[in-house]
Amino acid sequence: MMDAHLIVERPRFRLDVSLRVAPGEVVALLGPSGAGKTTALRALAGLTPLSGGHIALDGAAVHARTVDRRRVGMVLQDHLLFPHMSVLDNVAFGPRCLGATRAEARRAATVWLERAGLGGHLRARPRELSGGQARRVALARSLVVRPRVLLLDEPLAALDAHTRLSARAVLRHHLSGFAGACVLVTHDPLEAVALADRLIVIEDGALVQEGTPAEVARHPRTDYVARLFGLNLYRGDARGREVSVDGFPDDEDGSFTGGGPTFSVAEDLKGPVFLAFPPSAVTLYRTRPEGRPRNLWHAGVEGLVRHGDHVRVHLDGPITAAADVTPAAVAELGLSPGQRVWAVVRTTETHAYPAPAPE
Repeated sequence: MMDAHLIVERPRFRLDVSLRVAPGEVVALLGPSGAGKTTALRALAGLTPLSGGHIALDGAAVHARTVDRRRVGMVLQDHLLFPHMSVLDNVAFGPRCLGATRAEARRAATVWLERAGLGGHLRARPRELSGGQARRVALARSLVVRPRVLLLDEPLAALDAHTRLSARAVLRHHLSGFAGACVLVTHDPLEAVALADRLIVIEDGALVQEGTPAEVARHPRTDYVARLFGLNLYRGDARGREVSVDGFPDDEDGSFTGGGPTFSVAEDLKGPVFLAFPPSAVTLYRTRPEGRPRNLWHAGVEGLVRHGDHVRVHLDGPITAAADVTPAAVAELGLSPGQRVWAVVRTTETHAYPAPAPE
């Protein structure tokens, strides 16, 4: 078990995050650039000194120990392989530092390289490897010393889509057999969902949300998390199955006067809530739909961007929102920046959940 309270103070920045990672658990740190993810990882490794707090492994404090006495393995974005050594000797370097004989170290390194599918590259130099192969060598080098904690900083960054897919599968296989605590830093939500048992989201040096990937993806609590998982997110006030969100129009000509209609949701709640829905749940109309549709507002088209097989329409006005429509719908509606449209969100895909009261 790793139990850490990381406090790192710098000019104009303070990291203050607590985290616990169980044996065999993989925890992913997510957050925007500059949030403090890599600082947290370097603090756990002993590369960045703590200003306060602690790091404990199985109840024993290790934050005062030097890097070589923490039994921490780390894979950086720049894997830092020794260019003058063979792949085999790069991986054998760790066991040699821990006192293994040359033969023992090479035997252990060979086992890990074969597990990584690199048994045919033992004599190769790092410059002869592809990016994905170099990542696997770096991972084998970290695991061969049997660390108690494994730290991964963007382990699949800069790989092409095909290589990333295969490298992710290899990494998932190795992590499933790792008995220690693992902390992964990534910007990629798919990578976090595929590799991690639990997500910790950091913004501005503070923990803002944590939970299983499914919990965090379904109930984002900040704009960053909502964007990360492709959701529109708002704060509102619930009264039963209706949620009012500030800034909606209350007249039929679409002027943005605020204080208007509410969202209908499936949940029965009261008080401050978050309200979220995916862009795919939004339907756009040139004219106001007939009848009394729920979850309706008048919006302006801010921009259009190709998004996979669909077009993502960015809407402004009383609220900002993203809507995913087909190219055929774009042509049929004649969508273009500056145009006014009516937006409707399906009630079945509009969800609310409790939020802390605004300060």
